[in-house]
Amino acid sequence: MSLRQFSQLQTNLVNVLLNDRPVRASTQSVLWSLESKERLWENRSKYLADAEKEAARQAYDQALII
Repeated sequence: MSLRQFSQLQTNLVNVLLNDRPVRASTQSVLWSLESKERLWENRSKYLADAEKEAARQAYDQALII
C-alpha cells in the first residue's frame, strides 16, 4: 500500500496487515502505480549518460519485479 497526494506524488510502498492478513491493492491502483513508474523512467532516463542507460534500465526493471 502507498499513499497518494494529488495525482503525481506517492509514498514508498509499505506492508499493511489487517487481522493478520495483507491488505491488497485494487487492479486499478496497481495499474496506476506501474504507469507512474514508467513515466518516472521516461522523465529521468533522459538525464543519464548513454553508457549508464542499459544498466540503469536493467536495475529499474528488476525493481519493478520486486
